[in-house]
Amino acid sequence: LIAVYLRSRIDESPGYEKVHLTALPISVRTQFTHTVVRQWKPLLVCIGLELAISDTSYMVSGYVPTYLKKTAGVPDTPALVMVLIVLAVLTVGVLVVAILSDRVGVKPLLWTGCGLLIAVSIPAFSLMRFGGAYPAKFGGVLLVGLPMLFLSSLEPAILPALFPTY
Repeated sequence: LIAVYLRSRIDESPGYEKVHLTALPISVRTQFTHTVVRQWKPLLVCIGLELAISDTSYMVSGYVPTYLKKTAGVPDTPALVMVLIVLAVLTVGVLVVAILSDRVGVKPLLWTGCGLLIAVSIPAFSLMRFGGAYPAKFGGVLLVGLPMLFLSSLEPAILPALFPTY
């Protein structure tokens, strides 16, 4: 509701206004051609990014609690509390990544998120399984959340930029 209110107060981009004012109704076939055939590269990038983003989101919110309970032997409540705290930290971290993306750009942070996804997976799950005390296991959960932080917070800026206004 708040997003709709805020969005209704923002002017459209000049590119959108120009296309919107001069747009003629187009067929489904023409729209399909514009979207899929002519823009297949950005579409594949979009699909790849969404796979990475949804994987990290599922890993943190769905898989990690089960992994902590079944494999690492952490009781239900501490496992869920660890995930909840990490999600709260990531919620605050979104603002930091957004400010950083304005300064250094979206691409370097996107590559950082993808690199972290590869680099921290094994150490994170090793910490969760063999870490011993809860602080070490929490560190593993936090490591799993880092790629999600970068990828999820950059998603709203990346995906619309892949495709032209027309």
